[in-house]
Amino acid sequence: MDIRIVACLIALFVVAGSSLPSEARSYRIKHGNWKGGSYTNSQTGKFSHCAVSARYKRGDSLVFSIDRQYKFSVGVADKRWKLRQGSQYDVTMQVDRGRRYFRSGAAVSPTLMKVPIGDRVSFFNLMRRGNQLTISGGETILTYSLRGTHYALKSTLKCVRVMLRGQR
Repeated sequence: MDIRIVACLIALFVVAGSSLPSEARSYRIKHGNWKGGSYTNSQTGKFSHCAVSARYKRGDSLVFSIDRQYKFSVGVADKRWKLRQGSQYDVTMQVDRGRRYFRSGAAVSPTLMKVPIGDRVSFFNLMRRGNQLTISGGETILTYSLRGTHYALKSTLKCVRVMLRGQR
């Protein structure tokens, strides 16, 4: 998956609650394998969210997003998937050997699932400190190294703060 496909997937990952398209804007994030930046709603021109993604060797990508209300979401993209857009999927998320978080993910597209994180501060901090994220649903179990995630998440949060400051 080249960077254009990842950018398209992130653009689809609008977490502001809207299904309107968004496009990349001025703020860019790059840390190791993590790439992303700020996104605006293409119809209103207003900042909607900041997102980063990392592609893993097996071909799927992990996406983190924080919207303008500081709502944190985790996404998984895999071009081999054939999800039904709009469908809900029960998933379990676990950082290292800690508490299991039971969530409902939504298919944003046939190849991308978004999982809103309700208790965003505690889970966000777990992700920043953790070594491995496990996401399971049905018969699928995916594990992700969180190496470098601390900086990617910190940069994503900074992106939101900078973009909101610029809109006042």
